[in-house]
Amino acid sequence: MSVIALGSTSRTVNTDGSVTKSLEIALSEFGSVLTDNERKQLQQIKGVPDAAAALVFTAKLDASNSTRRGKSIGARAYSMLQSIQQFSTIVETFVSSHPDIAALVWGSVKLTILIAANITSYFESLADLFMNLNKLFPQFDEYQLLFPNSPALRESICRFHASIVQLCKQAILLTRQPCNFANLETEGVWKITTDLRSKLRPQIESIQSCANDVKKAIALAKATSDRKEQECQEQERKRAAKHRKQLSIFASRSQKELESTREWQMQRDQDLLREKKTKLLDSLSTYAHQMNFHQARKKRHVNTATWLFSTPEFAKWKDSEAPSVFILTGKLGSGKTDFRSSVIDCLFCERTRTDELTTFVFPRFDDSISLSAATVLRSIIRQSLKPDDITGEVERQLSGFETTYVDMDTIDKLLQHCVNKFSTFYIVIDALDEFEKEERNVLLRSLSSIISIPNSKAKLFLVGRSSVSTDIRRWFPASQEKSTNCREVQADIEAYTRETITLRQGEQLIPQEQVIPQEQLILQDPALAQEIIEALIDGANGMFLWVDYQIAEICECTCDDEIREVLRTLPKNLGETFDRAMKRIVKRGSAKTACHIFQWVAATKRALTLDMLREALSYEPGIPYSIAGKRPNGLERITTWCENLVRLDEELQIVQFTHRSVLQHLLEQPSDSTLQSFHIKLEEADHFIGEICVTYLNSNDFKTDLIRNPAALPTRLPNYIIEKTVEVEGVTSRIMRMTQRLHPQSHQQSTNNKESMIVIKNSLEDSKATLQLGHPFLEYALDYWLPHTRNFEEGKSITWNLWKQMIRGSHGLARTPWSQAEFHDRVPAVYEWIDKHDHFAVFLQIVSIAGLSSTEGDALMCHYAVLGRLNYINILINFVKHEKGLLLGLLYAAKGGHLEVVQRLLDAKADV
Repeated sequence: MSVIALGSTSRTVNTDGSVTKSLEIALSEFGSVLTDNERKQLQQIKGVPDAAAALVFTAKLDASNSTRRGKSIGARAYSMLQSIQQFSTIVETFVSSHPDIAALVWGSVKLTILIAANITSYFESLADLFMNLNKLFPQFDEYQLLFPNSPALRESICRFHASIVQLCKQAILLTRQPCNFANLETEGVWKITTDLRSKLRPQIESIQSCANDVKKAIALAKATSDRKEQECQEQERKRAAKHRKQLSIFASRSQKELESTREWQMQRDQDLLREKKTKLLDSLSTYAHQMNFHQARKKRHVNTATWLFSTPEFAKWKDSEAPSVFILTGKLGSGKTDFRSSVIDCLFCERTRTDELTTFVFPRFDDSISLSAATVLRSIIRQSLKPDDITGEVERQLSGFETTYVDMDTIDKLLQHCVNKFSTFYIVIDALDEFEKEERNVLLRSLSSIISIPNSKAKLFLVGRSSVSTDIRRWFPASQEKSTNCREVQADIEAYTRETITLRQGEQLIPQEQVIPQEQLILQDPALAQEIIEALIDGANGMFLWVDYQIAEICECTCDDEIREVLRTLPKNLGETFDRAMKRIVKRGSAKTACHIFQWVAATKRALTLDMLREALSYEPGIPYSIAGKRPNGLERITTWCENLVRLDEELQIVQFTHRSVLQHLLEQPSDSTLQSFHIKLEEADHFIGEICVTYLNSNDFKTDLIRNPAALPTRLPNYIIEKTVEVEGVTSRIMRMTQRLHPQSHQQSTNNKESMIVIKNSLEDSKATLQLGHPFLEYALDYWLPHTRNFEEGKSITWNLWKQMIRGSHGLARTPWSQAEFHDRVPAVYEWIDKHDHFAVFLQIVSIAGLSSTEGDALMCHYAVLGRLNYINILINFVKHEKGLLLGLLYAAKGGHLEVVQRLLDAKADV
């Protein structure tokens, strides 16, 4: 048994510079406040956690208290536990002075949560505190490669986790003081939460201080690593240049020097191998698949969406030894979100074999990246691989993912390889109805191929609205299926409504960082609560979302009579519900602000944080500075301003529509003309955000001397375009022969240019990182200014001239996927990007730089005729003057069935 766990004053002496001394002290002090039974419990639950440990622990924590009401508490502590799990893994690998440390850190936090769980109100407050502390935790991706070779970084991260253990110790001591909970009935949960934060303030401040130290240590370790790498490269170049001289020097070295050199080289080789494997995995996928799942899990009410597991359909799907598919469908707002997260918890908690894997992706309607078949499949593969798996065939296949384009066949092949490694391979995918039909079919086709491989162990759990069930069944006719339009869901809604109304009354509100009065239900007549419950259950029609909105409106009422009036005029559906919310916004006088917020939330490519949105709202197109008077005050009240049509995630601080149906309603023409100002035209909103991004990146705040100066590239024709063109007998091969005779060395020179860019990469990124500290919107603007400008036009766009300079790759701050020379020479990478994003504005600029040769014009005409892009063809007709080019386009368009393109080329006198 560990002396640390028992709280002994003696401590193990470190042999690696005492980097873990602070942790050993903290663990020893933690053990000293435990009772004998608690020490025994710590020994039973400690252990180095695996990747699923945080999810399994928090899921079982919620399931263990079947009588508790409200949203998941365990999910609030999940992110912090996940960070500690990652730390425990790396400490166990690289810090050998005390083999028990990793297990004890994990065990100490678990034990604290288990002790607190015995006091419900205290547990809820502690879980909220843990959730808010998570933003201070070091990001594992930032330090994992630096950790092994930086004693200072190791020590700072260990000190940070020691401060977490110290907080846990104090949290346990507070449970020994019954007076903290004696007046719960009269003082309420909020009093407990406030007291907890006050009593733990010294520990919280220590955590904040240690977090700042870790940031500095990571920056220093990164700089040191970069400098050492540059020195190593320089030394290798010198040795290569003076090879014979170096041989004589090595021959005269002492044995000790040679051993030191070999040891250094072995360490460097290990570091490079570890870095290579990490980069290979990152090239496969960096999609944060857990974020949407975690959000859904936090919103789920305990003891709902569990009836599914006792149905024969679910049992047959899960217990079958053959590959199987389960389809869950339902209408908007019917609680499919609860089911998907509940299924994940079930699969992880009931895992019986180490070679059984559960993977999941929860795409969102407002996360465009997630609505791609390639993103989903690559994320699933990434979840199935660890760095140690990157050998042999897997490494060879992953090497191909470092290129700009990987076809679906390659992705499917690697996924099939990964599936075969496991006894059971679960894949859970939500929101299939959010995908474009073509993209959904690509995804379903790939999933079908996994199910059909011999001896496949794959099990698919697919979720979507009822409207896509036919499409899914066409690919999986033998699937199990269940709909949320059933009596069990109605029973869940009844339980949810009763619990929520009870929790909203008085001060029995689920504790948040601050009490929000609008979320409380205050009644003069206690009997009115039952009237509310019965009216909501009767009108729900299987929609949790509908119930949520009615409760929100009821809580805003100022008297019992007003509540009864709301109950008499309850809306019949979600559309009427949203209209009523917008009318309340108008009545409140915040319509202008709400409309502006809706426009941003609707058109952004990913969710903005509150700070990002606050800064973005202070800019106007064409005005190169922030307008202080437009910066919103008290944006934290955004959900109130917008009548809950948007939500603010309390942990991630991101702003999103509450549900897909809200955006869908705002995109439709309103039936009530007084609500016309709320109508969103998505293309106009997208264009507006593009204008803001371009204005912002040219703001006076960002006048810098950052200049990219890449080596010049020779002109070469877009072979990518020609290679992609569908074959028409004899034509494409002749075009290819003509183009391949021009500039055969261009590819090598392009590679050299990219290498030259690496030299200035670090200084550029460091400067941008510094700027981002005071400008939260900068990160988003840098990533998405170009996609937001796809509809830019001269005369229409205020920032047109600024944008034209930016896309040429010469801007000091804005990022482009190409260099200035690559854009000028129209290299294939530029056309690839244009095709992927359908960016007509960039296309217009790139073809207007210089006249197209007849060969290049023919190739482009063929390519865009194949794609059926009429607007591109209209432009190319002006460049292709000879009959042959028009004829080629006509043939390709006809073969692709693009009748509008065929007619346009005929009108242009294409000779048939």
